Amino acid sequence: REERAPREERAPREERAPREERAPREERAPREERAPREARTPREDRAPRGDKPNGRAPKNDRSDKRDDSPQVDVSGRFDSVGEAAFAVLKAANRKPMTAASIAETVFQKKLVKFHTHDPSATVQAAIVADNQLRHGQGRRHVFANHGNGLWGLTEWALSDLSIQKERQIQKLASELCDEAAVQLGNMLVGLKPEAFEMVILAVLDRLDYHNVRVSKRTSDGDAFFTAEWRRGFADARVCIQVVGDAEAEVDDEDVRLLRDTLQHYAGTEGVLIHMGDISKEAHREVKNADAARVSILDRETLVRLMVQEGIGVRHHQVSVPMVDTTFIEALKA
Repeated sequence: REERAPREERAPREERAPREERAPREERAPREERAPREARTPREDRAPRGDKPNGRAPKNDRSDKRDDSPQVDVSGRFDSVGEAAFAVLKAANRKPMTAASIAETVFQKKLVKFHTHDPSATVQAAIVADNQLRHGQGRRHVFANHGNGLWGLTEWALSDLSIQKERQIQKLASELCDEAAVQLGNMLVGLKPEAFEMVILAVLDRLDYHNVRVSKRTSDGDAFFTAEWRRGFADARVCIQVVGDAEAEVDDEDVRLLRDTLQHYAGTEGVLIHMGDISKEAHREVKNADAARVSILDRETLVRLMVQEGIGVRHHQVSVPMVDTTFIEALKA
């Protein structure tokens, strides 16, 4: 190792000046003697926390809810989350509930067969979607938004007479729809085959069939069409047979003949349209899972599709004023 250089000698410290002497402290006055404290009254025995009227409930007691939603007594099984939510609010004695409370009742009581990781969001979405659907159809909303995350029913703000009249109007509209379907079916039977084919082409167009082409016509009046139909993310090639003779009965042999025709037209499935009778054997043959898929469009189904799509009928609207509960609730908030 290298030798360290010798340290330099430090200069001597300067002498400090002597400290000044402190003045002596003044003597404090003696403290006054305090009066003796009064004796405290003994405390009353405390009640257990769970028994207090305003005390906290023990941790294992989960009966208290964060909101003031009522306890609802409802049972049954419903087809959708929206229907189950309506049933819960119907039994809530006109007290609004949060989506979380509705969801808790719906899924704890198993009112609907539905799996979800977020029950509250599922119920909220079902309520909003139901209102949106009814708005598009020109119908009264069922659910009313009371603000602060609370939901109720619009019928709570309506009189019993208004609700009764509304149901009568809906019943009359349904009866008129049924009568229109019967009349339309009777009129279709009397059409010529060429005119009936034009009706079928209009229906197929509304059902999103495209590239529809006539393949052949038989001497019996039957017409065969080929078309493409979007199924999921792919197009399926469909062979469609329109039976011209409404007096004939379609049986299982007709279904098998249509299946045999699919291979000729490179089709994956078939549709058989007939305005007359269809035998039970034909319906049984359609359900054959080992063969190519064939669907039967009978008279009733075809007419219902035409009424739904506005083909051969005209829809008339009648203005029916109802109280806008959403507007009133917004004013109250």
